Amino acid sequence: TYACRADIVRRSHELVLAQPEEPPSIMDLSASLRVSRRTIQNSFQSVTQMNPVAYMRAVRLAQVRRVLTTTTHDDVHVREAAFRWGFFNLGHFANEYRSHFGELPSQTSRAR
Repeated sequence: TYACRADIVRRSHELVLAQPEEPPSIMDLSASLRVSRRTIQNSFQSVTQMNPVAYMRAVRLAQVRRVLTTTTHDDVHVREAAFRWGFFNLGHFANEYRSHFGELPSQTSRAR
C-alpha cells in the first residue's frame, strides 16, 4: 500500500541522516529494512517520484546547505560540510550543488 511505501521512504530517510559521512547504498537499505531492492525502488518512485539514489543525494545536499546557511565560513568550510555529508569529490559535489540550488556552495549566504 501507499502507507507501506511511504514508511519505507521515511525509514530510509532516517538511515541517511543517521550516517552522514557514509551514505547507505541501496543494498544497505534493503538489508536494514528487510525488503527487496525492487521494493525500495518502487517505494521511492511512488512516494517521491525519484529514484532512491537521487533522493538520498538531494537529502544530503540539503543538509550541506543547512550547515552552510547556519554557520560562518570560519566555523565550517564548504569542504568540511561536504565531507560531513559524504561528498568526497569536491568537483562533482560543486556541480551537483549548483544543479540542485542554482548556485555554487561558495556563493551560498552564510550566517554572520
